[in-house]
Amino acid sequence: DGRGPKALPREWRRKSYYLRRSVTSTLDLLVGRTELPYRRGGVVTDEALTQLDALGHDGAPFFLFVNYMDAHNPYLPPPPFDTRFPGKARAFDWRKYPFGRTAAGQRDSGISEAARAHLISQYDGGIAYEDAEIGRLFAYLQRTGLYDKTLVMVASDHGESFGARGFLGHGESVYQDQVHMTLLVRYPGQREGRVVEQFVSGVDLAPTIAEVTRCDGLRNVQGHSLLSLSDDAQARELLAEAFPPLVRAPAQQRALFSNGLKFVRSTDGSQELYDLKADPGERRNLFNAGEGRSQRLQARLSEWIRLMPSAAKPVPLDPDAIERLRALGYVR
Repeated sequence: DGRGPKALPREWRRKSYYLRRSVTSTLDLLVGRTELPYRRGGVVTDEALTQLDALGHDGAPFFLFVNYMDAHNPYLPPPPFDTRFPGKARAFDWRKYPFGRTAAGQRDSGISEAARAHLISQYDGGIAYEDAEIGRLFAYLQRTGLYDKTLVMVASDHGESFGARGFLGHGESVYQDQVHMTLLVRYPGQREGRVVEQFVSGVDLAPTIAEVTRCDGLRNVQGHSLLSLSDDAQARELLAEAFPPLVRAPAQQRALFSNGLKFVRSTDGSQELYDLKADPGERRNLFNAGEGRSQRLQARLSEWIRLMPSAAKPVPLDPDAIERLRALGYVR
């Protein structure tokens, strides 16, 4: 499951984990095999249900975070989800498709349509598998009478690119295919659905939880409660950032969202402006250095950057925590 044998002492678990990953990576390069570096959704759901059973159903408050990874590369959904969507290749050579920036400066990566179809079919299969596992979790909450009493949030932390602008994967840019996330919220006792068109952010989840649960410990966090969205929320500004390793991408990027517009600035000097309502695919760069909208968003992004802390204080982490973060791709 990507964590090493539990019977070994912690130090040896850590060493065996990296040894195993090193050997597996070498085999990948030699014969094109790929290890599944995370636990399948079914195992994650089983553990979540075990934790809920241990808590009991006496009405005591609880917080449960469940992290599914099956829509991540190497995209290996289990049957029947691996063939639910057309395009799966009988044999697929991962060595030809390193993730990250595959063709610096290209508008498209040049991967074949067959390869793209395979990747998307398996990615979609992973999402369908995750949907099924979330359904198992919801069924448990309904069966135990917890569903109507529980705040439920389903959120992704990123999107995925399949060749556009030369990118494969995520974390490499601030374009919409990588930063436009899924967010579904069901409030306790909610009976009717609502679609929100305004831009919101992952930082809005904590203040929403605070308002719904009356948790004073989350009162001063950043973001806005989704319960308090109003018509003027369209005027809100949001920021996205991408800082991939320079060996994988030629530039780091920041994007400012404001009134349906998106301004992108890269460390290579390029600047872009998109009207996301008229051009959700970000194909028409409207940036004009002499035009008012471009100048205003340039200035606002510079102001955001100026107000950011120049340096964060280092936080010591337990070696096991670093190992788990590295397995998820958050530490390189």
